[in-house]
Formats: sequence, C-alpha cells, structure tokens
Amino acid sequence: RGGGVVGQTFSVSVALGELVEWESIATQVSDWLPRGVQLDKVGLCGFAGRDWMLAWRRLRAGAPQEVAWVAAAYADAVAAGSPAVADVCGGAIAMGGAGLLVDTWCKRSASLPESISLTELARWRRDLRGAGLFLALAGRLEAESLPRLVDCGVDVIAVRSAACEEGDRRRPICRRRVRHLRDQLDRSVRMAPGRCASRG
Repeated sequence: RGGGVVGQTFSVSVALGELVEWESIATQVSDWLPRGVQLDKVGLCGFAGRDWMLAWRRLRAGAPQEVAWVAAAYADAVAAGSPAVADVCGGAIAMGGAGLLVDTWCKRSASLPESISLTELARWRRDLRGAGLFLALAGRLEAESLPRLVDCGVDVIAVRSAACEEGDRRRPICRRRVRHLRDQLDRSVRMAPGRCASRG
C-alpha cells in the first residue's frame, strides 16, 4: 500500500494482497477500502491454470466504481503459481484495467531486471499504451537499474528495499537513499532516448 506523487498531485493506491485470498472473504472490497483511494492492486499468486479474469471481475464488482484496478503479474510466475505476464497483460487490456504491475513474487531470488528481457518489456509497454493502460515495475529495483527501465518508457517505477536503510525492506526509509534514487531517476529521465524497442 502506498501513494504516488506527481508534481503537486497525489494518487493514492492500495495493495489488496492476492486474489486467491479474497475467495474466502465474505465481505466486499468496499468494506475494506479507505476513502479517497484511486487505484487498487491485486496479485495473482496461485491462479495458474485457473480463470483469474472471472475472479477479478467478481472482486471488482464489490468496489466503488470510481476506483481503477491494476493487475499484478509476477516475472517469476512458476514460483508464484501465477499466470504468465503476457497472459495477465492481455487480460488487463481485455477487461479495461488501469494498468499492469510487473513484480517479483520471491524477494530472495532474482530481481526484476534479471528476470525479464527488455524486448519483452517493450512489447508489454507497446500493447498497454495502445489500449490506454500504464505499465508499472517493481521487484528489488535498485538505482543502477533505473536508466534501463526509464529508457524503455515505463510509466511507474516502484521501490522499497532500495529506499530503506542498508537496502533492507524491513528497515526504516533512509532519506539519503531516497535522494540518491530521485537523483538517478531525474538523470535517467533527462537522458532517455526511448530506444528500448531496439534492444534485447
């Protein structure tokens, strides 16, 4: 759960855990959401080989209409028991979601840049943008990986461990590390030529 800031405009998003967890909850999403939430994100761990789109529709039906939805796909889909990223990307487009978050399920294994190719990233970005959806990335992202990701034209980059003391997601947020991330991001944005589609 968290918020994003663009200029002076605040966007409030909420992480709803995994879709499979909501199958055993009798209450509707609207009973859990605080006021002012604009984006809901839900993961698909455990939905490999299952009709996750139907379950996603049912969950969305219990939320306020003004809340937009983000599908969370895992680059390490086999470990997560989740649908492949390409399938989730297509499903989010088909159902009119707000965007796609590509993350890693296991935080002790490979980072996202180590798990996906820039060619795949470019393809997902192109398909999503063509349908009016955004692409967000997370998964043990470090400052050093930002130039590649910005160059690919992603819309949202989410960090946690990289912003915490000693790079430990369980530790407090570190002002110095946040400043370093911001500086690296600003430099990357200024220099990004948008050449992702030509790289592998």
